[in-house]
Amino acid sequence: MSERRVEDLRRWHERAYQELSAAGERRLSYLGLDLVVPPTVFAPTPTSDLLGRAVLDETRADDRVLDRGTGSGVNGVLAAGRGGEGGGRASSPT
Repeated sequence: MSERRVEDLRRWHERAYQELSAAGERRLSYLGLDLVVPPTVFAPTPTSDLLGRAVLDETRADDRVLDRGTGSGVNGVLAAGRGGEGGGRASSPT
């Protein structure tokens, strides 16, 4: 990836982070969960349903699911709700 592309992506990420921070805490419903999402966390979006529904359809009681670097960690929560073992790991210091 070119240095210019890297810089463009870094600037986009910084703008998105600032916009999220300014938006404040969000409350939303997502696939049967009522969520409170802090301002510096990416909340599920309309396209998040694709992965979330796959987690609900595919997770079994003895499965282990790691939700890494995806924002709110909701897919780990969905997996745990199905009887699987769900966990999350943030990739951001916030």
